[in-house]
Amino acid sequence: MQTCEALHIVLYHYAANSPVRYIDPDGRVAQFVIGAITGAAIGFVSSVVVQGVANAAVGKSITDIDWKSVGTSTLGGAISGAIIGGISGLAAAKML
Repeated sequence: MQTCEALHIVLYHYAANSPVRYIDPDGRVAQFVIGAITGAAIGFVSSVVVQGVANAAVGKSITDIDWKSVGTSTLGGAISGAIIGGISGLAAAKML
């Protein structure tokens, strides 16, 4: 059985794995991280699905995926999600 290491999330990464020593009382870092992860997942899935459908429409194999494009979409989604998550974290803390 194989495991997907991308799904292993370090819960206290923002605090260098020491939540007692380093804290995030406003929770802004968590919203930033959650936004980045969500954006990356959406960018990845949407890119793979769109390419698969486009390939099927022209008679190519649906597994013929341009992984560089998928990586670009994933990175763009992560950046967008991080920005939106960070802004919403600041707005929730009434710092914006």
